[in-house]
Amino acid sequence: MKAKSSWSKFFCRVIITAGMLAYFLTANADEGPYSEALKDIESALPGKLLNNPFESDWNIRGDAGLKQKVVEAADIPGGAALQLRSKKRSQNAWDAEVSVPLDFAVEKNETIHLAFWAREVKKDKAAKKSAALVRISQNIDPYAAIISKEFEFSEQWNLYQIQGQATQNFSLGMLEFVFQMGKLKQTIELGQFYVLKVDQQALQQDVVKKCKQNPEDCPINNTVAYPANNTSPDYYAGAEYSLVWADEFNETRLNEAFWNRQVVAAGKFNEEWQRYTSSNENAYIDNGFLVLKANHESTRHGHDQYTSARVNTANKVDWKYGKIVARMQLPYGKGIWPAFWMLGGNIDEHGGNTPWPQSGEIDIFELYGSNNDAVVEGNIHYANSDGKHQFLEPFKYELESGKFADNFHIFELQWDASSLTWLVDGKAFKKIDITDKEMKEFHQQFFILFNIAVGGTWAGRPDHTTPFPQYMYIDWVRVYQKQST
Repeated sequence: MKAKSSWSKFFCRVIITAGMLAYFLTANADEGPYSEALKDIESALPGKLLNNPFESDWNIRGDAGLKQKVVEAADIPGGAALQLRSKKRSQNAWDAEVSVPLDFAVEKNETIHLAFWAREVKKDKAAKKSAALVRISQNIDPYAAIISKEFEFSEQWNLYQIQGQATQNFSLGMLEFVFQMGKLKQTIELGQFYVLKVDQQALQQDVVKKCKQNPEDCPINNTVAYPANNTSPDYYAGAEYSLVWADEFNETRLNEAFWNRQVVAAGKFNEEWQRYTSSNENAYIDNGFLVLKANHESTRHGHDQYTSARVNTANKVDWKYGKIVARMQLPYGKGIWPAFWMLGGNIDEHGGNTPWPQSGEIDIFELYGSNNDAVVEGNIHYANSDGKHQFLEPFKYELESGKFADNFHIFELQWDASSLTWLVDGKAFKKIDITDKEMKEFHQQFFILFNIAVGGTWAGRPDHTTPFPQYMYIDWVRVYQKQST
């Protein structure tokens, strides 16, 4: 089956200047400067948009049964929309999808901005929502995606938007716009969309110019001061616990009896953009603090344009059970991904005989600057009874005000033979049972890691709003154990 559309008239590719792009980064609704920018784009398009502009081919794929028809949509540009109805639920979003090819090439590290109109007509009764996975991806390999995100829709027409950056070259004819809705039984109307190629360097220059002219409206927030001054009072573990190891970072150099500087090429883990170095420029001691520093080395954002640090205690000090605690001031901003975590001492990455996730992983915290600089998440990773990677739904702690970069905070894991408990500033926010036999990974020696990742599969990507350098200040890290342990 094929739906009729006019790709050349209704669904349009537009390359715009830095000045216009500044509008697109300020809103996600059809109001204000975003709407004005769209008016500028509308006036720049060749020809007139038709009321019934579906004349060329859409591709319909999947087994969930997808019905489509053209409907009037007077409230949005173009005056028409493609109404899509998935007839049944499926385990996979791609079991009911429509797609259309994109007639342009994209080079590695280029940024693409997608904006599209959509609304729900009939939501899934069981899920109580309507949603679709929206992608710009390679037509022969859908996992090679520049953009991939699930959107939920309301009854009103809204303009939705997302940006992504290419991690490889895509030649002419390789890319397509894909709208996947097979997981839910629902009806959605899809209106006009735009695919915009972003000139990041010109945009960066434009933003810097605007910041100099009017600092109060500058989108780059460089107001955080490192180190913060709230490093007291001290932490108290409780009468039943004894301190078994600590680094207070009172020496002039990183203690090599405790710490390794891990050297890792960009992209090795999670498609991260930074490379980890052994340089004192990225990890050093400063007046009683361990400082991890992420640097941006060029005028553009992309793969291998940053250096950072990843330090660990592998093969030097490790522990089984106890309280693992650190006081830290975190980095912030879009695409920034700091972490305080632990890995099983038997992992093959550091000379052991066990691969990940069978070695086990405990995430004491991770912060995703693209999501919320006031939220940290905890998790565990292990192998289930089938030997497959297993993890939990991330559990979160959110500050009542401010962000984790504003002050020092105490991050803590309480770990014994029966459970793991996560705390921030003494407040427990998650406890899990680890007595199940599938949790055997969490009854062995683990070592500590600190790092700042830039970009990556889960972290989003930095852009002109992300300040550099980025810092993570660690006041101290300590391990306490019960005397009977």
